[in-house]
Amino acid sequence: MSSSNRTVNVEETASVKHQAAAADQHAVATPDDGEVKNTEPPAHASRGRKIAGILVAAALISAIVWGLYMRAANEASVARAPRLPPFLQST
Repeated sequence: MSSSNRTVNVEETASVKHQAAAADQHAVATPDDGEVKNTEPPAHASRGRKIAGILVAAALISAIVWGLYMRAANEASVARAPRLPPFLQST
């Protein structure tokens, strides 16, 4: 076995890989003609997707508020509960 000592410019290698990845980023192969066509992603999310996100966020915030309300109500009911005299408390 022989090993070769060669100098590789890391910046050039990285830039070539980056350019190749950028060129293939929007390429889609079609099965019928075998050609590669460039496609662009949509510029923004659809209206339905935005509405769904807003509804999910509203449901999450409502659940958090409801949980905090229930916790406060339970703590208030425990605070109002009568306390047992010391001789009836179990240790």
